[in-house]
Amino acid sequence: MDRIKKLKILLIGHQDPWTIFNSYVSKYKALGHEVEVVNVRTAYSISFLNRSLNAVLNRLGIIPVYFGTQKLNASILERAEELKPDLVIFYNSFFVSKNTVERLKTDFKSVVFCWTTDATFYNRNISRPLLKTIPLFDCHFTINSSTMPDLKEKGAKRVILTPPAADRAIHFPIEVSEEEEKNLGADLVFVGTYANDKRAEYSERLCRDGYKIKIYGTGWDGGILRCPCLRKNNRLAYRGVHSEEMSKVFNASKIVLAFLRAHNKDKQTTRTYEIPACRAFMLHERNDEVAAVFEEGEEAEFFESYEELKNKIDYYLKHAEERKKIAEKGYERIQKYDCTYEARVETILDAYYELKI
Repeated sequence: MDRIKKLKILLIGHQDPWTIFNSYVSKYKALGHEVEVVNVRTAYSISFLNRSLNAVLNRLGIIPVYFGTQKLNASILERAEELKPDLVIFYNSFFVSKNTVERLKTDFKSVVFCWTTDATFYNRNISRPLLKTIPLFDCHFTINSSTMPDLKEKGAKRVILTPPAADRAIHFPIEVSEEEEKNLGADLVFVGTYANDKRAEYSERLCRDGYKIKIYGTGWDGGILRCPCLRKNNRLAYRGVHSEEMSKVFNASKIVLAFLRAHNKDKQTTRTYEIPACRAFMLHERNDEVAAVFEEGEEAEFFESYEELKNKIDYYLKHAEERKKIAEKGYERIQKYDCTYEARVETILDAYYELKI
């Protein structure tokens, strides 16, 4: 198929300035494709009663139920009627009905893809409609390698790993003032939502061991009983940071910690790329995938146990020049094409063109 021809692409997802979805939207547009967006955040909201029910279902290990999605599905089909899309991509399609996917394929002859972030078959990340639609999508893309065999088992025709990446338009080195360094930064910083895993356990232990650590992210107010030292010493910001402010937080701190979500079976996250994109020193949980991207001791540092984490913190807090050198090398690694969303978009478009040959 002629790749010079610009495509009509319909994208469905949560569109905020700092989200992965918005990064993808901007990259498709930059290539000159005609892009239309259905913003799930404005087209559908989960009611309080629905959220409460799903909280109970999650505790019982039951797949959540989402009510009131008819308007969203109607909006998707209405936009498709206007655009007549060559390609439709759902970003985390929890709320799309089987009928919607079938009609996109039959009424408009569209290629329909599904892209997911977290481990799909963890109860919080799945929905009953998504389970029904898995076999219908022409291809699935995921940032989580652990999800790939599960998707295939549930009938996915094809699954492609598309790891996170850096959006260099919103994640970049930034100068910080002395006041910003004092107010935003710390010797150690972590940016991420609360989870009852290493991020909470190790951060609390670091606080108890006397390290100057600061944590940004939502959900930590629900975990304060497990993190009394962090709470007592005002180490919890109780809010997330994004885009330029996150860059400032990273550049105002000496060591940026990168914890993974145990329940997601993560090996990489957006922070894996965003931290070095800001030319910050990254100390990341070690695994085979991240070690294949960054050279240990040259472009990033890794840890497995608390003892290794603590030893590396002690060493690098005393060796500022080595920190800066590694941060610079990590930044240079991120500037290479394979670490960008431009590369991820190319992977997705390649899959489209292969289907159209």
